[in-house]
Amino acid sequence: MTTTPEAERTRTAEQVRTVCSYCGVGCGIVLDVGTGPDGRRTVLKASGDKEHPANRGRLCTKGATTADMLAAPGRLTSALVRDDRGAEPVPAPVDEAVRETARRLRAIVDEHGPDAVAFYVSGQMSLEAQYLANKLAKGFVRTNQIESNSRLCMASAGTGYKLSLGADGPPGSYDDLDKADVFLVIGSNMADCHPILFLRLLERVKAGAKLIVVDPRRTATAAKADLFLQVRPGTDLALLNGLLHLLYENGHTDAEFIARHTEGWEAMPDFLADYPPPPSPRSPGSPRTTSGRRRG
Repeated sequence: MTTTPEAERTRTAEQVRTVCSYCGVGCGIVLDVGTGPDGRRTVLKASGDKEHPANRGRLCTKGATTADMLAAPGRLTSALVRDDRGAEPVPAPVDEAVRETARRLRAIVDEHGPDAVAFYVSGQMSLEAQYLANKLAKGFVRTNQIESNSRLCMASAGTGYKLSLGADGPPGSYDDLDKADVFLVIGSNMADCHPILFLRLLERVKAGAKLIVVDPRRTATAAKADLFLQVRPGTDLALLNGLLHLLYENGHTDAEFIARHTEGWEAMPDFLADYPPPPSPRSPGSPRTTSGRRRG
């Protein structure tokens, strides 16, 4: 939890519950919002929302310093407008800039049609803001030309989810972490990238669950693993196919589950035959393994 210098001279008016915009964990945040003598509303303090199911009141450093980020120097306090391409931007009132933007968009649509306008939005926008952007583009301007930078970082993951699991999202929920006996973390440094979710995972590990980490790098997540498999870059799929080869070969697959929830399994045995385990731990391409975790 952090408090900005503004808090010393701004009266606290209300608390606003919202969601952190940094990573995909979706931690709940409670913002103390104040109103200054000039009528401006300012975020004074950020703290974890104890009632939020994702983080239960916890926040990482990024979430806890939300108020500092919003009060950081150099942030825009007005719109910046260029009268001519290449000219220096000039400060302008926001309302005036919005009206001018609307006028120019209307002129483009009237002359060239709605598909002459394209929207490019940010993956850091909230769900509500994404919804409004889509309503503006498709419902009002009536253009289909809207894209997000999320496609650059998530298109491959979404495609993989659909091909393997039938939907473009993870099939589990955070509550599943509290019931797991083994965690297999592949290519994800949760300790740094999703720290609050990782803390929840570690609570289960402290209760006896095992953590297996697969990564070419020895990350902060790997440092907490019971078993660390340091694979060569690009060999993740070979490792997974090899594990499935062993599961099938030793009769550890669930035939009833496969019949009920999967398609195309009949082709898997022949496919998996190309992924036998290496004959010895020192074979070329075998991952380096580290067992054990120092407790403290």
